[in-house]
Amino acid sequence: MPELDSSNISLATASKLTKRNSKINNADFSKFVKIGDKRYKCLICHAEATFKWSIIRHLIRHDKQKNCLECPICFQKNFIYPKELENHIKVEHMGIKPVCEECGMQFKSTFTLKRHIRSIHKKGGKDIICDECGKHYQRQDSFLDHQRKHHQGVTLPCVSCNKGFANASNKRQHEAICGKTLGVVCEICSKVFKSRKICNRHIKDVHTQLEPQLHMCNECAATFKYRKSLLRHGRMKGHNIDNTVE
Repeated sequence: MPELDSSNISLATASKLTKRNSKINNADFSKFVKIGDKRYKCLICHAEATFKWSIIRHLIRHDKQKNCLECPICFQKNFIYPKELENHIKVEHMGIKPVCEECGMQFKSTFTLKRHIRSIHKKGGKDIICDECGKHYQRQDSFLDHQRKHHQGVTLPCVSCNKGFANASNKRQHEAICGKTLGVVCEICSKVFKSRKICNRHIKDVHTQLEPQLHMCNECAATFKYRKSLLRHGRMKGHNIDNTVE
């Protein structure tokens, strides 16, 4: 068989090449035994496998010359299934390295990729969903690594006042208010007012009635849950606490 030029092979051609000699004879499945609930043993070499399909696949490999497919480029002959040969051509002769869709890592072969997925990304349990971007993760450490890389410390600025937000939803809610008018925002209900004086009057008229337990400084309208906090505020700011509203 003439040697092929791997530089001119397309993915479609690679797929067609694997159809040659793709018929595999049945292996002698009597040459393995079940030795436990989830263990199978080869009677030829005593190798063990967890799954039945794994031991069957192993037995087929004992009959290489009859059952395996041959690469038409390098004439390597140890491929059981057409998909294996196709992946071999892609990786070895076309330079297409398999990539993990979960973390983006590249691997030398599909075997190492599958082993990586089994050991890293297939640990069971419910998917962990990132609240920021909606990505799914099966491992807590992968999720936390994603959070550290893509969301922690990320500041999304308001287009009107440049105030930073770590959460896109909070940023949108803020911009809905801030985009209308730049003014003083009530820290209790987030309403926006044209001046601090109007905002203070709003706090006295509305929030002191709704929440009479708050202690308010009459000079700056700052509110406190405990009177001792108000007294400490007065000492620090030099305000007259005797005239405060409670």
